[in-house]
Amino acid sequence: MALPADILWSSIASGRYSVSAWLVFRAGATARQLVNFTAEPMSLLYSASRACAYRSFSDDFSGACVPVNYSFDATIPDNRTYVSGGGSVYVDAGNGNPAPSLYTESRNGYASFFIDYSPRPFSASAPFSLQYFFRASLQNTDYLEINFFVDLDGDLSPDLELIYYGSGGGTSPRSMAPVIYGRSLPVLARKAPGFTNQANVWYTITIQQVYATGMVVGVALTAYSDPGTAKIWWDNVSFQRCAFPSYIGAVTAGGSVTMVYVDDVSSPSTPPSVATEVDAKCAGDPGTCYGLSAATYNMSARLGSPVAASGFSFSLKGLYVKNATDARNNVAYVSVGVDTDGDGYVDTEFIFYRNDTAGGGGRIVPVFSTTTTVHTYRLGAMVPGGSYVWNGSLPSGQQGNVLYIALAAVDASGNADGTADDFWVFWDDLSFSYYACDPLPPGWSASGDLIYRSLISGGISYAANFTGARPCGFYFLDGNLNPVFGVEVEPDGSFKVVCGASSYALTVPGVRWVDLRFLSGVYEAILRDGSGGILEKRACSAAYSRSDCRAF
Repeated sequence: MALPADILWSSIASGRYSVSAWLVFRAGATARQLVNFTAEPMSLLYSASRACAYRSFSDDFSGACVPVNYSFDATIPDNRTYVSGGGSVYVDAGNGNPAPSLYTESRNGYASFFIDYSPRPFSASAPFSLQYFFRASLQNTDYLEINFFVDLDGDLSPDLELIYYGSGGGTSPRSMAPVIYGRSLPVLARKAPGFTNQANVWYTITIQQVYATGMVVGVALTAYSDPGTAKIWWDNVSFQRCAFPSYIGAVTAGGSVTMVYVDDVSSPSTPPSVATEVDAKCAGDPGTCYGLSAATYNMSARLGSPVAASGFSFSLKGLYVKNATDARNNVAYVSVGVDTDGDGYVDTEFIFYRNDTAGGGGRIVPVFSTTTTVHTYRLGAMVPGGSYVWNGSLPSGQQGNVLYIALAAVDASGNADGTADDFWVFWDDLSFSYYACDPLPPGWSASGDLIYRSLISGGISYAANFTGARPCGFYFLDGNLNPVFGVEVEPDGSFKVVCGASSYALTVPGVRWVDLRFLSGVYEAILRDGSGGILEKRACSAAYSRSDCRAF
């Protein structure tokens, strides 16, 4: 046998193989080892895979409301008592409907049981009911009071004291705000619906809606008499606690009642809904006087991570309501907040709006302070009392991730105290679709539709199992993540080699593997079958050095 000699072997791409070759001389026990190595197939080298698919999600906000019942058989969080004169407040273990119950006795003053709801406020639009009992009918100077403290601007501090009261004939219930909060508030007193001034019977007071807007941050059950004595038992307090889920925040800047809350009464479909109420800051230039009220739906808090902006779409219903004196210079919109550069902050907003601008030109402003780019899309008009659909989609190939969906209302003119000159949008039935992928393998990064990593020193890059949405590709990228060289799989299953500005079509059946060889001065793409056999190859001149590129 003449040396050197050609040694040939074959293998399949899916199994480990070893090669050993010896040269043995016939005369004598002499041998020389020529080859001895074991190789792993491509399928057992470094690999990374990631599955992606379109997913849908919907939210009707029904989880924002939960029933609350107090029978005074357990400790109520964040409660305090306030008494003057010879009054007393305690849980009566022997009386109730059934026992126990809360007992308040006022003697020439007040006796009040207060619950602080500022750590967990609830919507003032919710219904509220309780039962009461007294052994002697109330006199003209005796009062049964349910004191609600309502936040009207979203700062968790009360702006209004709302008193529902019953009496033997008096019409001047006592404000408890100076006692509980140390300051006076505007007071709105209403007779308690269902109140009956009759002793020795348990009666029910049912309030259909505590107040039309705002959040309840405190409730007091008060017996008041001056002069005199009032002895009142309370039991079976019941209400619907509607409050923000953890994934909804608020951005507000406006007049006296500009806020976001969960509403238990109004909705374009079925309550509850997310309400954005807004009033302009002043009556002058809309550019400086506009008011903004926006609920921000945090995608990471809701889903566990942001979602890809490319292909994102949404649909949402809204009910538009305005105060009779509002100037109709109003815009309501859904803003999709996108982070395009990966720094974790919104920099681009896609705003889909409807407007009622019979009284002015309206105003559209970014919801997020970090926004630098705004794209607007008009969906149509809206008229007071109408329910509408807001829907839209982001451009295919849009870079970045969706961080928030903002539900916004902007009032561009008209300002007044309270709810005068305000308008509301009650949002419900949010749904959205997005392209979601498994978590990235270690060392990989994402930018829009691109998934990439740094090159492995001395390695050959290849891809396999081209499945899923097409077209898709496997490339070397330059520093700006533009394809330099690679293979693209077309919708019909054919392949296209991309080399700079040039491309070459390859129509080859049975492709299982693609090698991308990044050689000195030349790029080489090799299409292989399941056994590793070469089906076709294509080479082109290299325009970049290896250090300039990253793999995709």
